[in-house]
Amino acid sequence: MFLLKEADEYHDIITLPMNEGRPNTTKLEYSSSGWGLDAQMGMNRKTFLWFELALRLFPRVNYITKADDDMFLRVPQFLSDLRVIPLRGIYWGVPVGG
Repeated sequence: MFLLKEADEYHDIITLPMNEGRPNTTKLEYSSSGWGLDAQMGMNRKTFLWFELALRLFPRVNYITKADDDMFLRVPQFLSDLRVIPLRGIYWGVPVGG
């Protein structure tokens, strides 16, 4: 509900209508076990589709990012990091678990 209001008011949220796949394990939060092949393939597909769409919508921006609803972003650190990383040819992230 709040995300819909945010998107409607500020036009700053893009959503992809897709099914990520149903988790098929008894994975617990913050554990290193996986959600299962279907869910992992869905998440990989979502990531690919987002970057493909973002490159078409924003061809001249310096950076494109992807975030999920279960992440925490330290904005001051993120902005500081953006000042020193290369503008091209970088995929930056930290895999957790696995």
